[in-house]
Amino acid sequence: MKHVFRYIALLATVALVAVGCSKSKIIPDRELENITREMFLVNAYAKAQRVDTDSLDIYTPILNKYGYTQEDFFNTLANFQKRKSARLSDVIENTIASLESMADGYEQKLRNLNYIDSLAKSMCTREVLSVDKIKVRRLRDTTRLFLSLPIRDVGEYVIAYNYHIDTLDKNTHLQSTQWTLTADSVRNHYLRTSLVHGERRTYKTTLTPKAGATEYHIQFADYAKREEKPYITIDSVRITYIPPTEEALAHMDSVMRFRPQVELCDSIEVYGSLDAVVPMLSRDSLEAMDKRAKEAAEAKKKAEAKSKKNKKKSKK
Repeated sequence: MKHVFRYIALLATVALVAVGCSKSKIIPDRELENITREMFLVNAYAKAQRVDTDSLDIYTPILNKYGYTQEDFFNTLANFQKRKSARLSDVIENTIASLESMADGYEQKLRNLNYIDSLAKSMCTREVLSVDKIKVRRLRDTTRLFLSLPIRDVGEYVIAYNYHIDTLDKNTHLQSTQWTLTADSVRNHYLRTSLVHGERRTYKTTLTPKAGATEYHIQFADYAKREEKPYITIDSVRITYIPPTEEALAHMDSVMRFRPQVELCDSIEVYGSLDAVVPMLSRDSLEAMDKRAKEAAEAKKKAEAKSKKNKKKSKK
């Protein structure tokens, strides 16, 4: 990251110094660091937005904000040559350190936001289809390798399963095919995968159906043009649905009664409070729990005593 900021600093400094300098105010080092930092950020933003800055004066507003002019800035830079106790490189290094600290903070906030999003999604993730095992040993059984699932909600569908094509299966170049259909039978998504013979393999993919998709189809293995006897096993088929982030966050709001939020200039803050009531157990339930605990303790003591007795006998 440092070399990026140094490069930006060089561009910003050259762009300003090229105009020339004249005697005027001297900007204190601390304020100069703040001004330079804002110049870096403005320059970086302009580059990210692909703004042509050749004909724009993007730095004067920053100087005016602190009560200085371009001449004050140029004069301050020239003054560093006369000062033995300070160097311009020190100001630049301090500015870079400040920017890196700022970047680390934003990266942490992004990680926190990603965690909040993943937490919300995990609360709403649900299994929409589960198949433990599909065995195909005859050609007429290959119809079992086709699966159709209605798409009712917008979001992501995670498809995972294991497959094993035995060496007894002589059908080569087998492929798995997936696609989605609209109400008008138009394919919006199509994925073809080559299958590997002789070993159990795990397959997993995430499908994000396009708008209008109503059905998801998967052909685990295509034997349509094969004549050899099949020998394939599909197991642990799981299809789970994950809603869009905003929908998941809204659900978390309704269930947890609050949503952790990340402010740009602050750490995570929690708004609201949990509205949860601890269930009270009846007296009968408590007495039953105490009874079971006592019985378990007595059984443990008897087992330990018996174990000690057996050890003594074995020593004799």
